[in-house]
Amino acid sequence: MDINNLKAESLEFALYLATQLAGPTFLDAFWRRGEFESDESLGSEDKLGNMADCVTVADRLIEKIVFENLKTRFPLHRFVGEETTSVTNERFIYNNEPTWIVDPIDGTNNFVHHFELTGISIGLAINNFPQVGVIYMPVLDELYFGSIGNGAFLLKNALTTIKSIYPQNYIQNFNGSGSLSKVIEKSLKLPLYNPKTLGYIHSLSQCAILTEHGADRVPEIVQKRINTLHRLLSPIGEFGGCVQNLRFLGGSTMDLINIAKGSADTYFDAGSHVWDFSAGIILVLESGGAVFSGDGLYGTQSSNNTEVPEPKPFDIWKRSICAIRVIPDRTDQQGNPIIGSGKQQQKKIVNDLLKFVELIEYTPDGYKE
Repeated sequence: MDINNLKAESLEFALYLATQLAGPTFLDAFWRRGEFESDESLGSEDKLGNMADCVTVADRLIEKIVFENLKTRFPLHRFVGEETTSVTNERFIYNNEPTWIVDPIDGTNNFVHHFELTGISIGLAINNFPQVGVIYMPVLDELYFGSIGNGAFLLKNALTTIKSIYPQNYIQNFNGSGSLSKVIEKSLKLPLYNPKTLGYIHSLSQCAILTEHGADRVPEIVQKRINTLHRLLSPIGEFGGCVQNLRFLGGSTMDLINIAKGSADTYFDAGSHVWDFSAGIILVLESGGAVFSGDGLYGTQSSNNTEVPEPKPFDIWKRSICAIRVIPDRTDQQGNPIIGSGKQQQKKIVNDLLKFVELIEYTPDGYKE
């Protein structure tokens, strides 16, 4: 298997699939038009009996559109979707084979409540790590995409732009159309802002932090989240981090997009799933950011360590994540870069953040075959 060719072919296909095939259904459902003209037709219902989490007819329909087309083009690949996997509440058995990981509507609560920060997430993992990521925000008509080693990008006015670039019979006669390079030519590279403009992060108190309150309303879990937020917002010196601000956007996809863009500094969460972050991770890494495990360190021996330990490596099947934007290297008095300082500071800031975060453990989404 030529991984580079597979990544290019998969990315080109997923861009078309998200915007031209899945996007129109998403928009009809969001605007409640066509077959979704009434709230009843949207069919919103609690997921697995949890009133804080919901699923709609549109979730299932979009996932079906995505999977049917992916399976036709890549019949030997494996597939993990939020609606087909989570509905049974069973763990996925994984191996190193190419695996498509799809969230048909990330930010479903945003979607149901007509909040425009919601989108389609399509990721491809190879050897148990994401290699290709596509996130389409239909209401904003913004398409975020990338692959490991090849950069991350934003295409605006994506619906009409993709339609104008791809051949009309693309799905029926897919054989590598060369459309990907044309899409990249019309796209903005991430991060959207020069790393030097974004600046060096000296301490946690400078950070705009993204997180989510989660759909798990077990009192013990809710209290742990509240305790963490209290510590992060408390003044320095009162066991607090005194971060500049905390934001809740309503979904991991939106959080990771903003880390990749440079519009936020760090993001942490526990309880999200592999389909929530598989595509977004690509954007963060390819924009110069970094991704680690989000396991909280508050009250552990590591939290009392004055040195800078290595944050735990990220595992896509475990349900915790901490991401940080690109940090430029510092320079000496002559303006020469201090090699590696930006990467080291990413680890330090992540470690400093997780020292305030209580550990919340969840059963992993999958286990090795």
